[in-house]
Amino acid sequence: MITLFTLTIFLGAFLVFLVQPLVARLVLPSLGGSPEVWNTCMLFFQSLLLAGYGYAHVVTTRLRVGRQATVHLAILLLPLVVLPIGAPTWFPTPNPHAPIPWLLGMLLVVVGLPFFAVSTAGPLLQRWFAHTGHRHASDPYFLYAASNVGSLLALLGYPVLFEPRLTQTGQTRLWALLYLAFVLLCWVCAVTAARRARTAGPDQPPTALEMPPAPPGEALASREVQAKRSPPTWRTRARWTLLAFAPSSLMLGATHHMSTDVAAIPLMWILPLSTYLLTFILAFARRSLISPRVASSLLVVLAGVVTGMTIADLRRPIPLVFGAHLALLFAAGLVCHGRLARERPETRYLTEFYLILAVGGALGGVFNSLIAPMAFNWIAEYPIAIVVACWLRERRRPETVKSVVTSFASLSALMLLVVAVASFMRWYRGDASWTMPGWLESSVPSVIPVVAAVLLAARPWRYALAIAILLGASHVEDTRDDHVLWHDRTFFGVLSVKQEDGRLGPERTLVHGTTLHGSQVLAAEFRDTPTTYYHPLGPVGDVMSRRRADHATAHVGVVGLGAGTMAAHARPGESWTFFEIDPSVRSIATNPEFFTFVSDAIAAGTSIDIILGDGRLSLEAQPPETFDLIVLDAFSSDAIPVHLLTREAVALYVERLAPGGVLAVHISNRYLDLAPILAAIAEDLGLSGRIRTDHPGDDEPRDQVRRFASEWVALSASEASILNMPHAESWKPMPAHRPAHLWTDDYSNLLSVLDVGWN
Repeated sequence: MITLFTLTIFLGAFLVFLVQPLVARLVLPSLGGSPEVWNTCMLFFQSLLLAGYGYAHVVTTRLRVGRQATVHLAILLLPLVVLPIGAPTWFPTPNPHAPIPWLLGMLLVVVGLPFFAVSTAGPLLQRWFAHTGHRHASDPYFLYAASNVGSLLALLGYPVLFEPRLTQTGQTRLWALLYLAFVLLCWVCAVTAARRARTAGPDQPPTALEMPPAPPGEALASREVQAKRSPPTWRTRARWTLLAFAPSSLMLGATHHMSTDVAAIPLMWILPLSTYLLTFILAFARRSLISPRVASSLLVVLAGVVTGMTIADLRRPIPLVFGAHLALLFAAGLVCHGRLARERPETRYLTEFYLILAVGGALGGVFNSLIAPMAFNWIAEYPIAIVVACWLRERRRPETVKSVVTSFASLSALMLLVVAVASFMRWYRGDASWTMPGWLESSVPSVIPVVAAVLLAARPWRYALAIAILLGASHVEDTRDDHVLWHDRTFFGVLSVKQEDGRLGPERTLVHGTTLHGSQVLAAEFRDTPTTYYHPLGPVGDVMSRRRADHATAHVGVVGLGAGTMAAHARPGESWTFFEIDPSVRSIATNPEFFTFVSDAIAAGTSIDIILGDGRLSLEAQPPETFDLIVLDAFSSDAIPVHLLTREAVALYVERLAPGGVLAVHISNRYLDLAPILAAIAEDLGLSGRIRTDHPGDDEPRDQVRRFASEWVALSASEASILNMPHAESWKPMPAHRPAHLWTDDYSNLLSVLDVGWN
């Protein structure tokens, strides 16, 4: 009996988490790979999970077991009409100004019905198991751990087992076959539960609560057992909602923070989500491996550590920073999910309990994906979730007048210390005659959270307030940075325009998270000189010089606008078209108060058009043989849009090139080696290609604008168009590649080119 229900619940959860990255691959080509896209996908899945749990609650409280089985089997058969899943061709293209409604609508059409069907498995099958008369039927919550094991294995298995070995079509067919097996197992479970039901109606409890033995020192008090047998109060429901909300919001916030403010490493989102699921498994297991007291202590310590790292703006080494954030998420998940597991009600309230958990999880998605981006111009939802998790720790000491006075005195001292340290740091930065070792400068602010942890650890809400003060003070200090001219948060990320004193005078930069997207020297003699990856002496400068030598740059297309630096290569009389997905980036690049590359080129006589939308879809709308040169610059942000680098995509670009035209691809990337991918595509399409890796030395002239190391690939159907370029000795033949490197719209394998150096 246990094997049957465990296997069915396991398979249902496995399907739920296997379909999520699969569907993401189907719909993300239209919106790129920003963290907010994944967070919105998570919001959709959490909301549909809530709908599935709501259905399970209604069915099990209104119908007898036999009728439940009939209704549910009908629900399970409906998705067979739309399987295997696939993106519809009739769905409209996204609106860059309102991407969230489009994404939610697309997800609903693509996977809404199948996902809803499998999302009902957890609570419904646990309730059916409670009717079987099995000796563990009175407390079926251990099956929830099996559910999360299935979710975790699907999550980890997709990039390692399924994506490298199966095409997208093969993945959808495999999911459809597994779904058929799931329907069959559900039918067996339904028949078994209906035959062995021991109650006259669904509104009667199948049995009294029988709790499994608790570990020594953690036995439940009799009044707690009685509370489990009583209907949950509204206060209890509110607490359960918060306990589910905090880890959900923290998981999404940690994902966004690590990929935006630390390092945008591909597939990084798997780590926080796996940690989140692991805490569910440990919390709802039959035996507790980590006691509540240990989990609470870990949360106190790790919240202090992460707060100290935030104050010190510590982002390296990456393994240490990532490890601290993941450990904090793990501790918070154990605290919150552990409390939920210990407060789980009697079986008659099981579906309501899971419904409330789903409400809390969905609220976390709503807060992070919808409310926070509109309410804050920074990733404020992450520190808010940290504070809420610290506040939800169970109180260990009774409140006394002395404790209240001591705590408030400690908080007052802490605030004074924050002000003193901030004042000292500003004084230090303004006085170059006095020096401090770098390690000491970064570690002094980190001592403050340790003081807070020691003084306030036993008082959850006061400790949470202290963490809130520290994180808030750190953000206020960051906003006082005089170098930041403009800062905003969009659906596609956090953007900042900064101005600092460079070696040639004032210099402005556009930063997207941790990635530089262009810079401009403001001095008149250098203002129109391309900088960073687009330097005249770099690979893209070679391509432009070679094309002009052939008098073949009448019309240029550029995918990726950034600060508009490529416009500095434009000449009077030429026609340039930029394709950009983020409306805010277009506003920045065309605002002369920030950058003048675009406005100066237009004033000099260049025709410039900026088209909003996905680069591939926008290019597809252009007539064939339109461009003499296409520059593809969409891969340096590390969260790369894979759909722009498939065989079909490159074939589309080549079709849009005039005879003898050139495709220049910027593949500089900290974590991905994309050269073999382009080499395989070039060979398959019969294109000629060259690659140049530019590494400027330390002896670069001081009177030149900044030139960054970069890697560019030039492809053309005409070999003559890419030969004899300047610095010809630096342009090498395309590298060797494996057959697996041929990416298509139906197959790609990110792990095959992943090279995480953790620098």
